[in-house]
Amino acid sequence: LVPAVALGAAEVTPLEMAQAFSTFPNGGRRHHAYAVDLVANQQGEPVANLASHWTRQALAPSTAERMTEMLTRVVRSGTGTGAAIPYQLVAGKTGTTDSYKDAWFVGFTPYYTCAVWVGNTDNSPTWGVFGGSLPAEIFRRVMTDAHRDLPPATYAGFGEPTRLKLCKNSHKLASPECAETYQEVFYTSTRPDEECEECGQTKMFLEFDYPRADTPYPTADEAESPVEQTEPDPREGGFLPDATATPDPSGWGMPSQENVPDAPPVE
Repeated sequence: LVPAVALGAAEVTPLEMAQAFSTFPNGGRRHHAYAVDLVANQQGEPVANLASHWTRQALAPSTAERMTEMLTRVVRSGTGTGAAIPYQLVAGKTGTTDSYKDAWFVGFTPYYTCAVWVGNTDNSPTWGVFGGSLPAEIFRRVMTDAHRDLPPATYAGFGEPTRLKLCKNSHKLASPECAETYQEVFYTSTRPDEECEECGQTKMFLEFDYPRADTPYPTADEAESPVEQTEPDPREGGFLPDATATPDPSGWGMPSQENVPDAPPVE
């Protein structure tokens, strides 16, 4: 694996992108892409079965479900809202390279996977085309026709999707104490089962550290009235001299003025 692939710096064909994204709705199993199922003779008897059944488990099923959930949010409320089609679950991701040279949208439904690339053959910049604009619109039109007369469906093996309310702080199931929440769709294997406890603990600490609402607070008149001095005066303990007393230099330890020579005259 080339490290630059994660940053989108390596060349990938639309077929490779579609094949990679099809791993998510198939529960983490990677299927080899093929175009011809079989070859039959004039009597309709199969001569050669060309359909490839080679598959391997590339991702854990829980990882594939979680990726599907995140990619579904891209189409529902992210940069890929233009790719949504009526009455079907759609998941996908937009992509735009530097200078608008390449614009992508790759997505899937429970039925099909589709990759759309828009760009110039000489690798020159486009006129501001990005993944959420023209590629998403092409995806929507093609997939709308492909799903015509198909009933709404869910991803095989994922179970029924459930919309749950989560806490924004802990990202766990919201409790009655959670002030900020959001909703998210989960499938059976990735559905959280732990309820938020952080918001309840925060409320307990606040009630412990701060007075309750029924604690009497001083009125404005009480707050402005002078407070009676209750601390002892430091002068009573001999720490500070009495301002009203006459100072006695004899007790200050100053040198006697007797036998002190006069200063020399100033020339």
